[in-house]
Amino acid sequence: MTRYLKDQCSSSLSAIKVGNTQIRKLHSYSSCEVALLKVTENKGISTMSLLQSYRGLSPRAKLSFGIGLLAWGVIGLQLSDKAEEKLGYTPTEEDKKALERMTPKIHTVTRDKP
Repeated sequence: MTRYLKDQCSSSLSAIKVGNTQIRKLHSYSSCEVALLKVTENKGISTMSLLQSYRGLSPRAKLSFGIGLLAWGVIGLQLSDKAEEKLGYTPTEEDKKALERMTPKIHTVTRDKP
């Protein structure tokens, strides 16, 4: 939404931002009686999807974001075993045997050639 306002003696004003509202000077008169100001309300990035926001990033920012995600994953993998031990979630031998029984087995069958 764009509105136009008139302000008294704002000849030194070029642009200000208050909250989500940006005020920019369009014209200033030498008599310092009236300055026409353009007021634009910033609606933020809520209209953009997450993918559009990502595509709008610079290649360097995309690279940094990707490296950050990879680092987060590696750190999580490294620390998860230590956290399991500290919290007492290490599997017992019974649990390991039960998991082994549930693991699918692959059996190969030899076929005669016709």
